[in-house]
This record gives sequence, structure tokens and C-alpha cells, in this order.
Amino acid sequence: RERRDPVSADTLEIIDTSGNEQAYEHWDRNEEIFYNVAEAEWIVKKAKEFLEKKDNSGKYYQPEDITIVTPYNGQIEYIRQVIDSDFELSLMPDVQARLKKNIITSRQVQGRENRIVLVSFVRSRPGARPQENYHQRYTGLNELPIVADPALLLVSLTRAVEKMAIIGNRETLDQISSDIYGKVFNFIRNRSDEKSVDTPAALPSGDFPDAVLSLAIDQSV
Repeated sequence: RERRDPVSADTLEIIDTSGNEQAYEHWDRNEEIFYNVAEAEWIVKKAKEFLEKKDNSGKYYQPEDITIVTPYNGQIEYIRQVIDSDFELSLMPDVQARLKKNIITSRQVQGRENRIVLVSFVRSRPGARPQENYHQRYTGLNELPIVADPALLLVSLTRAVEKMAIIGNRETLDQISSDIYGKVFNFIRNRSDEKSVDTPAALPSGDFPDAVLSLAIDQSV
């Protein structure tokens, strides 16, 4: 397995949107899809930032170096729309097209790695109810939300070779499945200052993604 860079503020960025009304999710009852406008816009902004950066060899990152991961197909389509409507990217249609090729679901990313991985968890809603009650009453669907799957969460968090950026609502995700996300966010909170949507949180030094794996997510939960 390729050696990872030490985890630092430049290696792993985590944005918590809790309390930000502009970052709430959207549910399309007709299509039965979830998407999150604010998270999609942030993901595209972050991708553009990486395209303007150079790696350790002095070469600029390319669209193929970036994989965008999200649990929901609706978010994939919305991120593609944001890329299409971005003025700066519209001036570079080749870059625009190449960037859209690497937007995939948490299931599709299994077995894949990339230099940079951006993760959008999508789910963000005020007054979230615990576990399935929240999901079922809100959507009318019987199954648990896909973001409650610990195996898929672990896959999403371990696909990056060099850098990773994550955005999600800690309060909502913790309500959906505290067993999973409680461990993730407690790990972050216990090792860094409390961060919000405006301030990225960094994990302590360590081999990447070994520090992420040490979140101690139990796949048998």
C-alpha cells in the first residue's frame, strides 16, 4: 500500500455545517432523491482550489486526481449541475468534463483510490429525530438512510492517497446514527478545537489514512 503523507491541516479538512440554515438538505419527493446545494457548491469550490495547487513534485493537480464521493445519486447530479454552471470552469470545457467523470457514490468508490477525495454527506436538517424515525417520518421511506451504513462510511473515508476534504452536518448525522458518526466527530472534537463551517479542523500527525482508520468504526455496529 502506498505510503501516505502525514495528516495535517493541508491534508485533511473537515467542515461541520451544524446550525447553518443555508446548508440544509433538499428532498425531492417526486424523484425520491436527496441533494444539498451548499455542500455541492463547497465541494466544487474545493475542487477548483486543488486544481490551482501543485503537488510535492511541483506539478499542478489534474481533474483526474480528484474523486468526489457522496452517498446519494441526487447529489451527484446536483454537483454536476454546479460544475456546468460555474463561470470559471465554463471557460475550460475540457477540465469541466474531466472533473465530472469522477463523481461517484459511496458504493461505487469501493476498491478505488485517488490522490484527492472530497466527501459530501448531504444529510442536514433541523430537528432531526433519532435513527430511522427521522428518516422515515421525513421521507416516508422504510429503509434506513444509506449514510447509516458503517461499511460505506469507512470506505468513503479511506480512499484518499494524499488529501481529503469532508463536509457534513454533525448534529444531523449523529442523530441518524450516533454509533457511527458519534465516533467520527468525537474523534475529531477530542483532538482539535471545536470547528464550524467557516473553520477547517485538522487531525494530528500520523500516516494517512491510518489516522482516519483509527476512528475505530466497528463495522459490526
